[in-house]
Amino acid sequence: MGKALLAGFPDTEVRALLARTGMPAATDRTITTPEGFLAALDEVREAGYAVDDNEQEIGVRCLAVPVPDSPTAAAISISGPAGRVTESATGKIVPVLQQVALELSEVLSNPAGTSV
Repeated sequence: MGKALLAGFPDTEVRALLARTGMPAATDRTITTPEGFLAALDEVREAGYAVDDNEQEIGVRCLAVPVPDSPTAAAISISGPAGRVTESATGKIVPVLQQVALELSEVLSNPAGTSV
């Protein structure tokens, strides 16, 4: 989900955040360099969604999309066993996540008390 959130920020801000937090490896698939992470963010910006493929936990795959026009940076994601959240399943899951993100965006942009 972090990549989906940070893809909306300028690279200079992302670099500053990475410098403050560090980039410790959780698995052997974790991105551990600013250059690698920025390249991954470019992929997120191009694709419109982020993938965590065993980067945080072995055997777990996560798909995430940003919530557009949110008053603060927001994203939604699903995580599951890598054997079930496969590349072929991604094509089915991402459009659903994107639709839910759009609906959430509408709710967040409406003043309290109005219906969507």
